[in-house]
Amino acid sequence: MKATRQQYSLLRPTQDKMELASLKLAEIDKRKTLLLKLTNERKSCYAILAGLGTIVPPEIKLTGMETLGKDVILIKGIAEKYPDLAKFMQLMEQNESNIFIQPILIKAETDTTTSSISSIATKFELNIKLKGL
Repeated sequence: MKATRQQYSLLRPTQDKMELASLKLAEIDKRKTLLLKLTNERKSCYAILAGLGTIVPPEIKLTGMETLGKDVILIKGIAEKYPDLAKFMQLMEQNESNIFIQPILIKAETDTTTSSISSIATKFELNIKLKGL
C-alpha cells in the first residue's frame, strides 16, 4: 500500500501538467470557435473589393469607399453619364450571387470640373448593404 501511494505521489506532477494542458486546450477550442463565428459573419475587405471589381463597368470610376456599420458601405465615384450610374445600380440589384444588395443612391450631381462638352460626368454616393452580414 505504501509503495502504491509513493507511486501516486510521483505521478501527481504529471497529472497536474495534464490537467493544466487540458484546461489550455479547452480555452484554445473556445477561442477558435469564437474566431470561426466572427470570420463567418464578416466579409473581408478583399472580398468586397473583388466583388466590386466584377460588376463595376468601365464608365464608372470609384473614388472612395468607407464602412458605415456592420453591413453597410458607402461608395463614392464618378460616372461618365447618369445612365451609366443607373446601369451600375441595376447590375448590383440583378446579380444574385454577389455580396451587394439594396444599393441606395444618396447623392448624384453634375461634375463640371471633370466633364467635357461631349459628356457631363455625374459624381455619386451610394449606400450598399452587404449580403449575409
